[in-house]
Amino acid sequence: MTNQRILFLVILLALLGWSGLSAQPRQLTFKGAYEDIVIPSNTTAKYLRLEAGGGDGGKIKRYKQWGGGKGAFVSAYFMIGSDTTTIQPGGTLRFMVGELGDSDSGTGNADPKGVGGGGGTGNANKANNQRRWKLLMEAGGGGGAYWD
Repeated sequence: MTNQRILFLVILLALLGWSGLSAQPRQLTFKGAYEDIVIPSNTTAKYLRLEAGGGDGGKIKRYKQWGGGKGAFVSAYFMIGSDTTTIQPGGTLRFMVGELGDSDSGTGNADPKGVGGGGGTGNANKANNQRRWKLLMEAGGGGGAYWD
């Protein structure tokens, strides 16, 4: 993932069903607010695969350019089922996508010495009969660049 590319989060639903592999990929980008996706109640999927990438840190340019740190990338499989240790059909997945760090060529928070870090990306799950969210994963954002 490069600093110029927008941060992404890929959701891969319905892996390893009984009738072979099937997938419904979806990509979410930073929009400034969380996004909720309801898991279909009638899904026959056995697993859910989630990937998350934290936002890269901003870059700063003086007599040369310094880049910020890269955002972390995480990936995990979760079982879909009806008990409390699985992701339950009919429940909600919440995605909080982190933004890329401000660069000094943008309109953001650059000052003469440094620029902002990237935002972390995470997701949580809530069963349809629960009030509380369970954090599933988080990918940290990269640090911002500094010039001295």
